[in-house]
This record gives sequence, structure tokens and C-alpha cells, in this order.
Amino acid sequence: MNKSDILSKAQKEGKAGIDEGTKHRKNQARVYGRIGVDAVFCVIALTGLFTSTPIPTEAYAMFFAGLCGDMYAQWRNEEKPFYLILAIISLVVIVANLGLTVCRMVGVEW
Repeated sequence: MNKSDILSKAQKEGKAGIDEGTKHRKNQARVYGRIGVDAVFCVIALTGLFTSTPIPTEAYAMFFAGLCGDMYAQWRNEEKPFYLILAIISLVVIVANLGLTVCRMVGVEW
């Protein structure tokens, strides 16, 4: 990119209200949100471990949804097949857990 292209891109982003500070804050919010989801899942999982109760399928679905999004974004950015494989595995886990959750909620027994 030459200097004029960079300047015009920056001007367009400025008009749209997108600057480096805004991008940085949004990225921080995503990271903190992911940390929060992971921390809540860990509390649920540890409580299940100590009380010998199963971890709810909803918790698995939400945790793996976040993981799937992270792995898909990594794959899009780095194009490494490993991340795509992890995203697909996470997606399968999400669908299975959502299926179990919905069946339980509508009263279908296995």
C-alpha cells in the first residue's frame, strides 16, 4: 500500500467512527468476555466434580460455542488446518449438546 491509500483508508475509518482505540477496546472486551465464559464454565465443572453431579449440557454447549468461534477466527487469520479441525470438532460437540438440551427441555427421554 502506498501513502495515499493508507491515508484514504484511515479517513474512511475515521468517518465511520472506527479508529485504533475503538478496535483495541472491542478486542479487549472480547478477550474479557471469553475469560468470563471460561471462568464460569470452570466453576460449574469444578462444582460438578466435587459434588459428583453431571455438568449440564447447556454449559458444554456455551463453552464449546466460544471455543469454536475462537478456533474458526484463528483458522481464518492463519489458515492452519489444525484450527479448522478443532472448530469442526467443537461444532459437533455444540450440536450434540444442544440436541440433548432441547430433548430434555421438551421432555424427550433417551
